Amino acid sequence: MDKSNRIKSTVVIVGLSYSGLAAAHKLLSQGIDVVVVDKNPGLVPSAYYAGVEGKVYVEHRVLRDVGLETRMDAGDPRGVWIDSLELLSRLLVGIYGRKGVVITGYDIEPFFVEKNGELWFAGAILRIPSEDHGLMEDHCVVESKYLIDASGLSAEPTISVIESLRPGVVPQGPGPVVPGSRDVVEKTQWVIEDMILATGLAAASIFGATLPFPDVTPLLESGVRAADMIIESLNSIEKPRNKERIDDLYGLM
Repeated sequence: MDKSNRIKSTVVIVGLSYSGLAAAHKLLSQGIDVVVVDKNPGLVPSAYYAGVEGKVYVEHRVLRDVGLETRMDAGDPRGVWIDSLELLSRLLVGIYGRKGVVITGYDIEPFFVEKNGELWFAGAILRIPSEDHGLMEDHCVVESKYLIDASGLSAEPTISVIESLRPGVVPQGPGPVVPGSRDVVEKTQWVIEDMILATGLAAASIFGATLPFPDVTPLLESGVRAADMIIESLNSIEKPRNKERIDDLYGLM
């Protein structure tokens, strides 16, 4: 593929979801460059939970954490019901405001390179459907150090990695709906250490977390936790030995 079709970013996030956008906000606020990719042509709340009659519940403290102003509800000082599309839209505006890159309408496939007998995550191939029997054509490559799977219950990027590399993770499927449960926050985990992690609904699907609906607060918190894990990993990688390994890896690309 022509190098003009390559984008470099520290993190690629799959999914314009509550978790994906929250993770992007936290990373961008720390000066870490992010590309967010979604296979849908735009924001689609139903892909990530559209709510009850189009509304979801979210706590004020978490809205503030992701840089959103809150509207106080005299009947509920803890949180607010908000249109799901409005919430996702406001999160997306914040990503653009911090100069994040958002690409819609593309499927992604994680790719790896071999270094000294080890496989390292190296980025994601973006593909668009072709007119030839629905086959996929390569569009561009996002060269990246990390991938956050925030793609929803399908967890497609993680499933593809598990099926091809068998990293020892067995998808468990999501647990039952337990309103307000923070289980998904605790089960935001690495699929491959310091390379790929699952957050939000993808984490629920892979690691068997309960679903917090109609409260999406835990989904936003899951995204923030994913970002914190990336930041912690980056700080570790900046140590001389780890940084040398990463620099060598990207010299191969």
